[in-house]
Amino acid sequence: MNDQATNSLERLYSSIHAGFSGPYPWLAATPESVSSERPVLMPTVGWTSFILAFLKCRKPELAEKLWNDMVELGIKPGVEMWTALLDGYGAIRALDETLVTWESMKAAKIKPDPMAYRAFISTLFHMRKPDQAMGRFREFEKSGQAKDAETSQILAVYNTALHGLLLNFKEEEARSLYERMKETGPTPDIVSYNTFLRFHARKGDMKSFADWLKALTDAGLVGDVFTWSTVLFALFKAGRKDGPQMVTNIMRVQNIEPNVATYTSIIDHAVRERDEATLKAAFDLLRWMEQQEPEVRPNQVTYTSILSGMYRDEWLDPAVREECRVYIMESMQRRKMQPNRVTYHILLKACLRNPGPEGLRQALSYYNEMGERKIHKDYDTWYIILQGLVRRGDWDVAQEMVNEIRRTGFTPSGGLLNLIHKVYARPTKVQKGGRRRPA
Repeated sequence: MNDQATNSLERLYSSIHAGFSGPYPWLAATPESVSSERPVLMPTVGWTSFILAFLKCRKPELAEKLWNDMVELGIKPGVEMWTALLDGYGAIRALDETLVTWESMKAAKIKPDPMAYRAFISTLFHMRKPDQAMGRFREFEKSGQAKDAETSQILAVYNTALHGLLLNFKEEEARSLYERMKETGPTPDIVSYNTFLRFHARKGDMKSFADWLKALTDAGLVGDVFTWSTVLFALFKAGRKDGPQMVTNIMRVQNIEPNVATYTSIIDHAVRERDEATLKAAFDLLRWMEQQEPEVRPNQVTYTSILSGMYRDEWLDPAVREECRVYIMESMQRRKMQPNRVTYHILLKACLRNPGPEGLRQALSYYNEMGERKIHKDYDTWYIILQGLVRRGDWDVAQEMVNEIRRTGFTPSGGLLNLIHKVYARPTKVQKGGRRRPA
């Protein structure tokens, strides 16, 4: 997450925290403090969401401040809040902090629930500590929670162990745990089978992959989007040119009649994997769809989902991303499919991230196209454009956009208003003779 987004998150928390005090308090920290003056109770999920967000932004000092704020407000952190800490530190692979959090939680006499065990075990596996992870897993099994908690939560812990063992290439141990789950429970679900499918797909072991796909069907389970995306990737990696048709055939064996929505979901999931090889497999499916009957051909949602996934989190090589963008736009044009506002937002953001003059030229072209097609420009439109221009330092164009916003009568607020203030306070350069002029 960029600094601007992190600052916005911090401001949001500060504004909420101000609701607990000040001249007009409206937030209650505990159920006992709810009153006519403080009618709104800050829910646990509010605290946990901020904890996770701050840690994922790599701002542990803000998470620590929030924790201290809770204590000062008389809140005793429960297991959900400790789990949020474990999940947050796990997301940024902070092993030492995770270990300290676990011990501190136990010292505070907080009994870990299945979700806390899942978070802790997952981090240990990802930090290549499989023996420690399995030690905690066995502790979980002996705790009694493996029988008393909700089945979905118990399965989450077992599936985390399966994934972690395979992540650390302990295939025999993972297989042994799977067999034990079949015999004594919890019964493996679709996530369990998908975990093994993904492992063998990455290895390129098509025989084992086929065996696990058969095991999934024999268990009476029906594949989900993750399953079909994994099958598509496995076939692509194996060099099969008929991957999309084979995926279709396997779905039909499971009495699934795929349509454009089904294939779009598979493509969307594949792109979200943020892996170039998986993206290429998704484009194989896209090209195959374009050659099928009308009810299977890609629609605007299909193309938009790919664009969105490609530009999310800056994971893809810029040259590959640009090649894919050109292909998608040409495909839409060829099929007389017009971009909608969401599509334009993705394209505007993408072009303005290109630091060269071509990026600005293309962005302005899309902007003008929106006007020609009378597509309404909303808050998000103006924010995306101004944010991109300010980041690039294209102050003259940014000023033109501010003038355009004023002409439309649109009332800016929040982050957009802050961007407009930045444009008005644009940097200046000193001319000869000492006079200052706009940059």
